[in-house]
Amino acid sequence: MTNISNWIEKGQIVSQSDAISGERVNVFAINPDEDFEASILCPIPEDRLDMYSWPKYLADFINGRADVHLKAGERSENGELNTLGSSYRNFIWVPAEDSELKVFTTCPYLDNWISNQNISSAGDLPSGTTVKIIIESASGRKKYEELTLNINSQNNTMYDWPSRIAKKINQESNFLKAGEKK
Repeated sequence: MTNISNWIEKGQIVSQSDAISGERVNVFAINPDEDFEASILCPIPEDRLDMYSWPKYLADFINGRADVHLKAGERSENGELNTLGSSYRNFIWVPAEDSELKVFTTCPYLDNWISNQNISSAGDLPSGTTVKIIIESASGRKKYEELTLNINSQNNTMYDWPSRIAKKINQESNFLKAGEKK
């Protein structure tokens, strides 16, 4: 077991539903002064998709990474870290000296997500158009991700290209989700 008596809680692994087959969950630790600290990409195995198994799997996955200063689980009274098959009891911890880190996840928990932009269409796009989605730091000093969708005559209608962009985001992005929040 790991003792995290001198660590502070910076986030939570929350589940409200089963993970989807092929789902990847990301955990990010961002240092506001340096833009980026750590990223953990965890593909959820098929046998761990239920809403109680994938949070424990993710917590164990985080704890198995020696290259990042993050731990996950529930801290006992004596400071020991335990991972649980729970939809809400696994927290993300950082060493006290890293208290400036901002930690967030892409857990499939809708309250974890905010609606920031709409993908809306005012008409067809010309064939040959390239749509780029760029995710960068608030300062603009660091590009985290770039997605590109090439529009052709098969996917250029005002009804088709927005859904193609949403599908591309959901299949490839480590930072974004697209679709209706229900």
